[in-house]
Amino acid sequence: MGISKEFIAAMKTCEDMLVRLQRDYSVPDYHCQASATVTFLKDVSAGAGYTRDRARAEFNGFQAYLSQGYDSGYVSIQHYTFSPGIIGLLSHVLRAGDEIIFEMRDNSNGYLDAAVIPPENLKNPHVHSEYRGIHNDELLITIKRPLKNGEHKTIADRVVIQSQQCPDNTARMIKK
Repeated sequence: MGISKEFIAAMKTCEDMLVRLQRDYSVPDYHCQASATVTFLKDVSAGAGYTRDRARAEFNGFQAYLSQGYDSGYVSIQHYTFSPGIIGLLSHVLRAGDEIIFEMRDNSNGYLDAAVIPPENLKNPHVHSEYRGIHNDELLITIKRPLKNGEHKTIADRVVIQSQQCPDNTARMIKK
């Protein structure tokens, strides 16, 4: 599925980019296929107190993959106009018609698995026991551009656009 001009316009003006991956249960787990939804958010007015009105543009049906054994993933990427970061880069690289493929994976290793964080190091009065094991969750993107002969040229192949290190808790990007 190629991206649209509306997708690129929403990306260029957004303040937050939300990416949700949901596993496709019609395919065996070892294929790890999923679908992705991308939502762009922009503040349009400040409400009373802590509320605010947000414009929302949602795009569905992108090809995606999840690490084996996981069911879903979610990440929020903020876009700052003074420092555009990954959203600014993508908005300059992507063209209408390009195909994007998302992948979310647990890219942990033995060092992270062996990590132990004592509760006194967490600076959280509600945590009374240590965390054992840290996960390194990553969101990757592949960009393919269609050519006139019907083939595709790979512009970016599995580039990490977001990474998060945390214990195995509800803060993880990828969920079982």
